[in-house]
Amino acid sequence: TSKNGRPNDMAPDGRPFPAISVSHCRSMAAIAIAPPGTPIGIDCETPDRLRQLERVAPRFLSSDQLEVWSKAPAVLWAWTIKEAAYKAADRPGLDLGWIPLPMEMPLGEPTADSMIKLPDGDFCVVQIDNPMPSVLMLVYAPVESDDEDYDDEDCIDTTPIREF
Repeated sequence: TSKNGRPNDMAPDGRPFPAISVSHCRSMAAIAIAPPGTPIGIDCETPDRLRQLERVAPRFLSSDQLEVWSKAPAVLWAWTIKEAAYKAADRPGLDLGWIPLPMEMPLGEPTADSMIKLPDGDFCVVQIDNPMPSVLMLVYAPVESDDEDYDDEDCIDTTPIREF
């Protein structure tokens, strides 16, 4: 693994591995897979953590974010966005309070108002629809391609695979 705890970028034969991010909570496990080198982060959380997150909100929300994001259910969304963004940024020690929050949290597909700026550029924030009372957030860097048939949205499958 790398010094940041991520799997190595290259297989023994020299081919690049896909980028991955993993998360789990009480009711689910999630994995996000992207093309090699694509910054990506995923996080999930259950509502049973709401009271705890409300208590510690000043530790991960900036003073500007506290008024809007520190109460249920917004604090759950804020936490999962920041955790996923932290993973996507791949910068150990990045202050969670510094990570911006989007103006909206769309289901399935990003919008201009769901973009956030991290140290290495713009990132998409998407809430993944799932049938459980938990929150699942995906943060990723848009993939650029010279292929005119390439569609970034075709690469995102937000279907939950297994619940437990």
